[in-house]
Amino acid sequence: MKLTILGSCNVINWPEQLNLYFKDGKAIDLRNGTLMEMDALSIYHIAKALEQDSIAQQAVKSVLANLEECSFWKHGVWGKDEIHFRFTSSAIRLLLLSHQNNDGLITKSKLQELLAIHASYHEKLPSGVWFYHDSLESDDIEYYPKWNGVSFLEASNKNKLIINTQLDTLVTLLMARKQLGFSEEQDQLNQQAIETLLAYRQGSVTLNGVVAWLDETVRAIYLMLLQRDSNLIAYSMRLIKKFYFKRFRFRIKKKFNLWGFKSGYIERDIRLPGDSPEYHVVNIWDMCKYLLWLKVSEIKENSSISQLENYFLKDIELGLRYIAKSYFYKNYIKRLSKSTGHSNEILESIAIALKLGIRHAWLIDLYCELRKVAPPSAGVLGVDPIISGSNTNDFSFIKENTSKDTIKFYDGTELIINFSHQTVSHDKKSLFLSWSSSPIKGGEILEVKARSAIILS
Repeated sequence: MKLTILGSCNVINWPEQLNLYFKDGKAIDLRNGTLMEMDALSIYHIAKALEQDSIAQQAVKSVLANLEECSFWKHGVWGKDEIHFRFTSSAIRLLLLSHQNNDGLITKSKLQELLAIHASYHEKLPSGVWFYHDSLESDDIEYYPKWNGVSFLEASNKNKLIINTQLDTLVTLLMARKQLGFSEEQDQLNQQAIETLLAYRQGSVTLNGVVAWLDETVRAIYLMLLQRDSNLIAYSMRLIKKFYFKRFRFRIKKKFNLWGFKSGYIERDIRLPGDSPEYHVVNIWDMCKYLLWLKVSEIKENSSISQLENYFLKDIELGLRYIAKSYFYKNYIKRLSKSTGHSNEILESIAIALKLGIRHAWLIDLYCELRKVAPPSAGVLGVDPIISGSNTNDFSFIKENTSKDTIKFYDGTELIINFSHQTVSHDKKSLFLSWSSSPIKGGEILEVKARSAIILS
């Protein structure tokens, strides 16, 4: 059975190739052989769904083995024995699920200790706190060149202000709050991170005009060259990176605190050149998970959260529409997904977006088009509680050789997408879908052709 393991993003034969993710009992990144916990979380979801408990336990034990030699995880991807906080965030999520599922491998007190260490890696700012992307941004290690552009949020020169890690850590905190509860101090830290996230979104700019047109044009050329092999293409890409991204574009970013572009394309950060376009998807994916877990964790609504929700719902919709409309970006993702399964991050984002009320025919079109490209991830199969928003051990079973995916809504509605025939059906009157410009309310059983919006009896 072919599946996508999100983290390193690799398509594998399950379970024959699982040994690639473990070495000497530890969880590793098969891209470079360093320690990494993200894949173990993805493996755990699927193993639990298939009731393969020995594999699930191996995933948990490998993450604990990575922890054995020190008080907290270390990775060393850049050769500096540094910590990467998306990795540790996944490790904590895995241990939270293991604890909830009574696997007997982690205690509540140990979980709270690890969560506190993870959350301690942040910078205090006038607006609140910003969680680091890796420990190289902290004062522990001198690595990144100091920022010499315009100041933003009064952040230190070493802080790259990478938004996906801020969102990722907030999701982990919300999961922990739901399961373990929060102290008053942890609640304050969470709120301070929310305030800074809002300040980031309000203070950053969306570019339009000539600069945006130029960036769109160069990005289209760059996307067309990515994931293609030839000496001429490699040379062309080096020139684009050197003269456009690292010189011209980087100067733009030093002048403007850039959120993204009016087309819907979103920057990963404030202080890097922006030559990794796949992070546009990661931004959307993390915003979706964050908004979902705000609801799941039942955190008390306040004005900052309400404002963030309003911003992010628009950003998610525009970001997904950019993917749907951009021939070059969509085809880049398709090429990338043949070996890596990256399209699953978009599919999971669409599933959450539909739950959040972003419902359009073009979203189903995009889902169906990309679903055919790569084998599914745990989230697409509906067995990842972080994507489904159900932090329980009530997993569905994976069905092989099916062309239908099911997305469950809060009111019990099941939206069934047949990606082979590009149709969607549901059986609840409460579901409201806006297909193109014509709204359609659910009847008894509706099957809707996404592109043409024809109701079939």
